Parts: sequence; structure tokens; C-alpha cells
Amino acid sequence: MVQPRGPWRRASQQSGPEPAPGPSPRFRAGSARCALGLFFVLGAVALLGTGGAGADEGAATPEGVPPVAVAATTQSLGALEPCDCVEGMLGGFPRRLALLRKLRGAGRAPVFAFDGGDLTGKARHPGLLAAKTRAALDLCRAGDIALVAAGERDLRLGVDRLRELSAAAGVPVACDNLVRPGPRGEERPLAGPGRLVRGGRSLLVVALLDPALGAGDPGLRLEAPQEALRRVVAAQGGRRPGEALVVLFHGDGAAAERLFGTSDPAPDLVLAGHDQQRRLPPRRAGRTWVVELLRDARALSEVVLAPGGVRARHLSLDEHVPDDPRARARVERYFAEVAGLPEPPRRPTAGGGFVGSAACAACHREAWERFRASKHHRAQHRVAAAKPARARARECIGCHVVGYGFDGGFVDLEATPELGEVGCESCHGVGGAHVARGGGRGYGLRPGFPESWRPLCTSCHDPSNSPGFDFERRLEAIRHWKPRGQ
Repeated sequence: MVQPRGPWRRASQQSGPEPAPGPSPRFRAGSARCALGLFFVLGAVALLGTGGAGADEGAATPEGVPPVAVAATTQSLGALEPCDCVEGMLGGFPRRLALLRKLRGAGRAPVFAFDGGDLTGKARHPGLLAAKTRAALDLCRAGDIALVAAGERDLRLGVDRLRELSAAAGVPVACDNLVRPGPRGEERPLAGPGRLVRGGRSLLVVALLDPALGAGDPGLRLEAPQEALRRVVAAQGGRRPGEALVVLFHGDGAAAERLFGTSDPAPDLVLAGHDQQRRLPPRRAGRTWVVELLRDARALSEVVLAPGGVRARHLSLDEHVPDDPRARARVERYFAEVAGLPEPPRRPTAGGGFVGSAACAACHREAWERFRASKHHRAQHRVAAAKPARARARECIGCHVVGYGFDGGFVDLEATPELGEVGCESCHGVGGAHVARGGGRGYGLRPGFPESWRPLCTSCHDPSNSPGFDFERRLEAIRHWKPRGQ
């Protein structure tokens, strides 16, 4: 193993990490899921230390220098709170802010909180993207999140709009390797603050976007991350004594290892993350530690740089973490704000109008009974009964109903109750003409069936809303067709 050098780089000689304080008893409701979460919280690095370099060894502060902690999530993808469609979903700002408050209350080290980017996600309404980003940045400010590293999805808002929202919230959104041609030459429109100070300790922080992900705009380019790192460190006058260099890298761990394992200067720590769904141990790349964050902000990853070495842990943001009240209030305000957005123009349909699944029952009784026993049946009705405000959330409606956004499709449960479910026409298409003809072969089939249904199913059952979704197994659970020729 290459031995680290410099004041932050003395190899740890500890046999194991000092246990960190775990959550309060309120976090410990007895369940298998809770036990798994406590495995990370109370075991500190028990899992992270397996399958690679130990999480308790590596870069360290010099003796006598107090420890410093960083805590980060990435890729909330527009979700201010987890979707309730699947039991046990992880993530959400209210839980994140509650856990941050608890970590800071432990008082062992200053905690620098970061967001790894892709705050924004799918926007099923043109007014949602800015409203949701504004709410997310307000929540970052409430959680004293020091910096957001812009992801490629965030750049869809446009650099100037992103800067405007960032300034209004008082939270820096940075991408230190983003370059835009200007009237006076190239400019860096999302340059970060560089040096951050909390509790009398400072970090030198650089936010970088993997060029392989692109900037999404032909008028922008992404500088090589190593070059941007050198430039920012030089502009800050280099590192101060006892100061760590941390890179927030919006890209996957493999790219981070490749880019920063031989870079000069070498970061002490790279917080990477892009579409990572598995908890991985921290890895050594040259003189740098790489910790990979989980997508959908499912866990708050904490890394402590201490005299004994680096300690890292993923803290699950599950249902046993109580909501932060201020964050919960801001989330509710967001849903109230967007409920009044005007509906975008509806699109025309082909094949007549929507008729609802009950119209299929007379001819397709077996399929109808199978559907009626599934969770697709009356999906929107159940959402409305459990969380009325969420039933009006435009980013959610499309996955719970028939024909939302189309002529004659779902409007609301009062006007179109028969379409308040993931019904036959959600998959097979508008059924009016088929019913009017008295049926007929070939309606609603796709070449390559059933594999050809995969893109349709995964448009809602994606990794964010249905983590671990198994297309083949789920398809078998709703099987209501017979092999050809039968």
C-alpha cells in the first residue's frame, strides 16, 4: 500500500475505530430494517471496513489537531421526501436534517455538510423544476449544508437560473470545472468558495463534474478535473497547516479513482457519487480516500478525519429517523405551492377515448380478476385516503392513474374516479375504439411481448421509486395472458 504523506496523511495504527454515538432510542424501534440501520450507526465501520482497505486507516490529522467530520448525500433527484409507493423507502430532507442535527449535537467535531448534486429530477410539469429546486435549496440552507456540487441534471435549469436560485437561498451551488465563453473571455459561472470554515476548522473544497456526464449545453464545456483542482488550490494559496483537501466529485467511484489516484495535488478525500445503489467500503486510490455516496440520498455518509485515521459510515435515512419539524414544514409548503399550478395543455389520443378498466371485465373476466387483486387497482384512491395532499402532487399522479395529461384522461377522483388506478389502458392504450368494435385480436399488443413492456413498467418502477424492482418477477405476478396459440 502506498503510504500517505503530509500532515493529513499519517497511516493509522489503530486496530479499530472508536465507536461513535448512535441514534437515540427513538431511532431504535425493533424491526429487522432498524437492526440493519443500527449495524451501520453503532458498528461505525463494521461493513465499510470489509471487502477493501479498512475504513479506520488512511489519512489522518497530526497529533493534537482536533478531528473534523464531513457528512454528505447525493442525487435526491427531485425527491424532497421518499415516495410512499413502496414500504420502507429511504431518504428525504426531513430525515436528513434531523440526523445532521444529531451528529452536530454529539459535539465531537465540527461537521461540514455537503450535497453531491442532482437535486433536480423528473419534472412532469414545466413549473415543477424551479419550484422543487427552490425548495431543495431552502432545505439545504435550513440544514446548514455548506455547498452543493452541481450535477448534470441541475444544469438543465440553465446556469443563470441556477445561480439566481442559489443566491436567493444563500447556498453555494458550485461546479469548479464548468466553463462558459463570455465577452471578456472564458468565465467560470459556478465557481465555488474554495475554503470553508466551521467551528474554527477549515477545509479546502473543490466541486467537480465528471466530463463524461456532459454539461448539457453546447455553450458550456467541462475542464479536466485534475486541471481545475490544481487551479482552485493555487488560487486559494495552497493548503493551510492541518487543512484537508476535499473534492466533491459528481461522478462514479471508478472515475474518481482514475482521475484523482495520481493527481497533484492529491485530495485527502473524494466524495463521489452517481447512480450508486450499493453500499461500498471506502477505497484508497494512491494517496486519496474515495467514499462513494448512495443515489436518491438514501443514506447520510459521514467521514471523520481524526488523529486515528479516516472513519466512514453510511447512516440509513429510514422510517426510524424522525422528521426535522422545520424541514417537514417546508416540504408541506412546497406541495401546497405546486397544487395550484395550472395544468399544461393535454395531448390528443388515438383509438377513441378512455373507458376505464371495468369496461374490459365482461370479455376479459380472468384478466380483470387478476388486475382487481393487484396493487394497481384503485392506486390513486389509496394514495388519496392515506395522504390527500400527495394525491394532488403532479409529479406523482401520472404513475397512479390512467391517461393523465391526455384528452379524456384522468382529471381528479371526483370527475374521473374510474381512471384513478393503473388500469388496463395504462399499458394497452386507449380502449374506446376497441370496445366500440366489440373487441378484436391485436389490441394493445407490442412486438417482442412481454420484454417490450419493460420500458413502460420501468418508467414508473425506476430505481428511485421502486429500488430493487425485478421486472421478470413482477411481470409474472400480474400474468393475465396465455402463450400464443392458446
